[in-house]
Amino acid sequence: MPSCSCPSTTRLAVQLALLDNLSRGRIDVGVGKGTIYNEYEFVGHGLRSGDSRERMEEAVDIIGRLWGGGPVTYNGKYFQVQVPQLWPRPVQRPHLPLWRGVISPSSFSECGRLGVPILTARLPVGRIKERWAAYGVGLDAGGHDASTRARLLAQSALWRNVYVAESNAQAEDELSALLLQTRAHMMQVRAAYNPADFTIDPAMMNPWADPVVGADEAVKYVLATGSLYGSPPRVRDQVAELRDAGVQHLLCQTGFGDMSHDQNLASMRRFGEEVMPAFRT
Repeated sequence: MPSCSCPSTTRLAVQLALLDNLSRGRIDVGVGKGTIYNEYEFVGHGLRSGDSRERMEEAVDIIGRLWGGGPVTYNGKYFQVQVPQLWPRPVQRPHLPLWRGVISPSSFSECGRLGVPILTARLPVGRIKERWAAYGVGLDAGGHDASTRARLLAQSALWRNVYVAESNAQAEDELSALLLQTRAHMMQVRAAYNPADFTIDPAMMNPWADPVVGADEAVKYVLATGSLYGSPPRVRDQVAELRDAGVQHLLCQTGFGDMSHDQNLASMRRFGEEVMPAFRT
């Protein structure tokens, strides 16, 4: 893929810097190389995913330089940028916090070495300690001091579906129906829009993402490995299990399928009023 002088990196750097100013330094930025399942998202921009990691690294490098101030000239493999000055400059110095999306053990270790805070997808409880340990090995390899190490481990974020109802049975029935809708749509658009020559790395497949796995089995898998659901007491126990495995920062997805606004709010209120207070320190 030839390099380009597209202003996308400059535009993104400016937009995020402006948000940082409007929020008085409260913006955190999450970055990742892109989906491993939805190739059509790359195709829509005239790209393919094979070079997505290199492209991301180059873009992050450019944005960091732009936030640093002064003129920036960059002639890379994918981007060519010449900017005399970024305006406005971010409030946070030397730059906005950049979080990385990670899945594989090597990505955990590499982000630890670089001292980058991490966001990870639905990770089964049994794998949390080993992934957090890989991040810790990376932190050690990067020579980070004790306070930085403690801060980064506390920031390490795990994603979970969250649905709280009046009873365990109600939560399971309602969340299962919503997840079935979500997966059906996901599989439909992939079948319709992914290029015929696109294949997914078998090592990255799981029952939720694998189209040959039946819908009921897929939903059971994601309920067991990626969801906090049930009555408030049960969800408190599930959150405590994550805490005991080393998780200190939880990302909560509360909307699924065609869930109504009122249904979403009811679940969120139960979580906020009957689950969260148990974990205040």
